[in-house]
Amino acid sequence: MSTLPIITDNPMQLLSKHLFWDTPLTKIEVEKDKSFIIHRV
Repeated sequence: MSTLPIITDNPMQLLSKHLFWDTPLTKIEVEKDKSFIIHRV
């Protein structure tokens, strides 16, 4: 069984919202905040 890749402009949409309950997802910049994201996930 193969899965299709999910294409999105905002990879934050793929992560669970409860991981970032204290931070608005619109304020997170993937490249700039990558260590913050990795720590949460």
